[in-house]
Amino acid sequence: MRLWIGCAALCVAGCVSRETSHARDVALEGIDRQDVWSEPPEAASSGAEGGDCLALASKIAAIHPKPRAAESRARAGLARSESVASMPAPIAQFQIWNFPVGDPATADTDGMYMIGVRQPIPVMAGKDGQARANAEMAQADLAMGREMARSIWHAAARACIAWAVAEEIRAEWDAYEANLADLRTAIGAAYAGSGATMLGDVARADAELAGAARRSLDLEQDARVAKETLAALGGPRLRLPEHAPALPTPAPIEDEDATLALALSRRGDAAAATALERSAEARADAADAIADVPTFEVGATYMQMPGARAGLSASVAMSLPWLWGESSSAHEAAVEDRKAATAEREASVRDVAVDVRRALAELQAAQRSHTLLVERVLPAATRAVQAEQGSLGSASFSLTSWLLAEQMLLDTRLDEARARGGIAGAWVDLTAATGGRLDVRKDSRGTR
Repeated sequence: MRLWIGCAALCVAGCVSRETSHARDVALEGIDRQDVWSEPPEAASSGAEGGDCLALASKIAAIHPKPRAAESRARAGLARSESVASMPAPIAQFQIWNFPVGDPATADTDGMYMIGVRQPIPVMAGKDGQARANAEMAQADLAMGREMARSIWHAAARACIAWAVAEEIRAEWDAYEANLADLRTAIGAAYAGSGATMLGDVARADAELAGAARRSLDLEQDARVAKETLAALGGPRLRLPEHAPALPTPAPIEDEDATLALALSRRGDAAAATALERSAEARADAADAIADVPTFEVGATYMQMPGARAGLSASVAMSLPWLWGESSSAHEAAVEDRKAATAEREASVRDVAVDVRRALAELQAAQRSHTLLVERVLPAATRAVQAEQGSLGSASFSLTSWLLAEQMLLDTRLDEARARGGIAGAWVDLTAATGGRLDVRKDSRGTR
């Protein structure tokens, strides 16, 4: 008897299995843990000033409200887990039997008056399954919070890279425009003393200057768009630097399969899909228990008839789930939900693999392109410009040839800047795809 009373007292507080308790502990640890996307990279400052694009993205992810919403949902899930695990509240009742409605004045001598209490006893295995399902849902909410932070970090890092590349390309155009303005001045001076023979060169130089100014303005607008995007992502608490932060450069990736395994162990969407599958399994277990095990209700009543002795009565009631009810259909629904959750978990694994493999391939392609530009194309374009500059001021100087050489060098420098931006972007994609930052080294901007 004392053992039954002890178990009943434990169930009133919410008796759960070891698996449910473990699921709750994991969710609580996840709430207390700092999100990886809000942690500053080791090689960069945590603030916007003086850091690189990864640091700025981390700052934005740390102050964005979406991950906080996921944390609140996780806390709500834990509260629901505790709620559904508890025993139902007892029911107090008061009854009057055989009240003398024809002669109410005799109510103190006739009739029966009863005070009682009833206690429903549910299927505790079912309640434990529901409690475990809610705890697993709390873990899924936390994982989705990490996924939201990853998405915010990725968008911010990409916008920062677009900002940095636009600024650097604009600087190249400004340098080209300055060189062209110096040449235009020299041509104008020569034209003043040579008659109309150099009129075409002057007009050509003016047209090139106008085109360079327009492209510089376009790039200024591109940089502004990227900066405004970052400001909108960061909200009023974010203070952006005057100029774009530095581009990050990737560390070597030695084992692609290990990188994929790391992504599967860290990605928030994969973790959420796994937690949702466990939650569906717990709900299926709960539905299975409820479908096969009856519920009970016990009660005790104190009865008093005026002028007669008092009495006590006890009752026990039991449901008959084998005859009819909603339990069988609920069990079928839970089984199908579990199948769907399993398919979604398998699909999330494929999604992670696609993201990682694509980012790795794009990173390798961008690195090969940049290497070719730096080692072969850029030196050749530089030599061509130097050869044209050697004839500047001589009779053999040709503006058309000089412009072609300068434009070739400019296009190569622009391609090189875009290639470094492509490397940085692919590195950001890979970092986001793996669910956490990898080793980061800061790039020296403006070097070749």
